[in-house]
Amino acid sequence: MTTTVARVLLFLSSYAPLAWLLAVREVGEDNAAAVVLVALGLAGVPALLAARRLIRSGTSFNLSVSHAEPLRESSAAYLATYVLPFLLIDLSDSKAVIAAGLFVLIIGVIYVRSRLIYLNPMVALAGYVLWRLDGTLNPGANPVSLLVVSRLSVETGMTVRVLRADQEVWLLDG
Repeated sequence: MTTTVARVLLFLSSYAPLAWLLAVREVGEDNAAAVVLVALGLAGVPALLAARRLIRSGTSFNLSVSHAEPLRESSAAYLATYVLPFLLIDLSDSKAVIAAGLFVLIIGVIYVRSRLIYLNPMVALAGYVLWRLDGTLNPGANPVSLLVVSRLSVETGMTVRVLRADQEVWLLDG
């Protein structure tokens, strides 16, 4: 349950940059809408922090890293595919706004069910990078390959403390 709540919070926070971009577009045209959009964007910050707090409440593991590879293209692809098209929406057209809202709802369901929590521009803006880390969680254990979000640079030979954010994604604690 905790990971589902964290995934929902991460999804909601992922649209904060879009809200801010739409707010800039509305300044001078519809200042009330701009204020609402800024507030919606700001709500993404505590959502991100709450998700991080939930994840950090879990059990941590030591990972001995045998290979480390940053995967930086993921957030940029998410932005280009799902966030930028919303900038073309005419906020004065109620049908367009409803259709966009339904689209966000569909993306949200897919995001949460597909465990795509690492596709979040707010995570990238907070300084986190997605890594593919290969290694072992316990001495003598079978090798694992993990997707890990981290603010730290990771190198082969390091031992790092990781927390399970989801079945497939981990958070480097540090």
